[in-house]
Amino acid sequence: MLLAKARAVTGRSPCLLRDDSSMGLAPIIVARLFNVVKGLKVLDVTVLLVEQNACGALRVADRGYVMKTGRIAMDRPLAKLTPAKLIADPRLCDAYLGI
Repeated sequence: MLLAKARAVTGRSPCLLRDDSSMGLAPIIVARLFNVVKGLKVLDVTVLLVEQNACGALRVADRGYVMKTGRIAMDRPLAKLTPAKLIADPRLCDAYLGI
């Protein structure tokens, strides 16, 4: 799995799509993975990251969306929906955890 991720990063593609990249990985590897995603910005690589580790993903994101049953769950204008605001918003827990 890690080899596939390394090949995707070194492939010079302008866009990288990842789904649950951190699932099943040790915490230190997850931290490295998010650092790699963050570093891809320098290479002008667009990353679409679908991730259950919402806090980790939002810390490296330029934009964040929270979906609930296939729809965007937040009601603020998307232009103002920054990752920092999403992490602090109690509706994230509602959409993500159902509480």
